[in-house]
Amino acid sequence: MRNRLTVKAVELAINECRDVGHVAFRRAYGFHRSRRYCLMYEGEAFDTKPIAAVAFKHLPGFGRPLTRKEISGGIATPDCAASILSALGFEVREMFPDAWDRGDPFEPTNDDDAEDDWLDHDGVHEGTPVLKAHLRRERRSAGIARMLKRATLKRTGRLACEVCDFDFASTYGGPGSGYIEAHHIVPLSEADEGVITRITDLALVCANCHRMLHRSGDLTVDELRATRRAANGNTRSAP
Repeated sequence: MRNRLTVKAVELAINECRDVGHVAFRRAYGFHRSRRYCLMYEGEAFDTKPIAAVAFKHLPGFGRPLTRKEISGGIATPDCAASILSALGFEVREMFPDAWDRGDPFEPTNDDDAEDDWLDHDGVHEGTPVLKAHLRRERRSAGIARMLKRATLKRTGRLACEVCDFDFASTYGGPGSGYIEAHHIVPLSEADEGVITRITDLALVCANCHRMLHRSGDLTVDELRATRRAANGNTRSAP
């Protein structure tokens, strides 16, 4: 699939999204907003999955967009939306949990079907356009995180959370293979200006513990591990 798509087709999908607006674009093709990765193009963020799917409509000989069930988001395989776009040379950025509470334009919702609230059923009214101006911390540590994951796999043979020892691969099999999140030990929000991020500045944690680290504010990985152990009456230390 990825070998068929072209840069021109993706750019046509991006232009279509710009013309009708992000929300109308997603609704027209039946997609939710991106949860983990965004496509950066000329300084603007776009949903990866709908852009990649609609790009196929602009391919000669194909002529239709992919449906939600025909394409996966993320980077789990080369045929996933973020992987396809990245392979074509587009900038794909990973969105981190600590951006979820800061007015991020791609903020995940608690309800997987939140984008379907516009359908004809009882629910809440939302989606009125609101202009927000805010600063976001630039993140460019994805490559360093990959290095840490490779080094950890080579050393231990697994990717386990440094707080709770949860292993995605052991729990979910194939879909969890190679997956874990990288946490900035010193939050970027505490820096007055740009900083150099090294491999020793990151910790590998599961999604739950990553969220708790940010929700708890100034807890360190060691402190959260101790807090969890005390709450569960568990004296076993995570490696």
